Amino acid sequence: MECILSTDMYISDLIAKVDTKISDKGFKYIISEYARPINNDEFLNITGVNYDTFFHYLVCYKYNDKNNKTIKNIEEKISNSEFLSGIVKMYIDYDLFADDFTLENLGIIDDRIVLLDYGMDNENFGKYYGEDTTEDK
Repeated sequence: MECILSTDMYISDLIAKVDTKISDKGFKYIISEYARPINNDEFLNITGVNYDTFFHYLVCYKYNDKNNKTIKNIEEKISNSEFLSGIVKMYIDYDLFADDFTLENLGIIDDRIVLLDYGMDNENFGKYYGEDTTEDK
């Protein structure tokens, strides 16, 4: 999944790029750009939003809990941030697995926040772990 998404020009600024020349041809392992770790203070300084609040927003947004106070309180900040609004769009459009959006799975490359491991979507989760995670079971 990372190899496919890393070539998508609409999300290329949001993710660490995969080097397909040195990654395994069957993609059993991948090699991507190096990103240094990020902490909650850096996330807050760069985005203007606390990480835990943003993660809560993602989950509420995906499951249409639009009346949630968290969504109402930070919606404008997210829509004004290219990174945050891009992550929300990517999360929804590619039906990615929520656990891919942990703070430990974010890093910094050239002063921009990137998502490091973005290969698990709900379809693949069900395929490899035998659980259906879609809403319409």
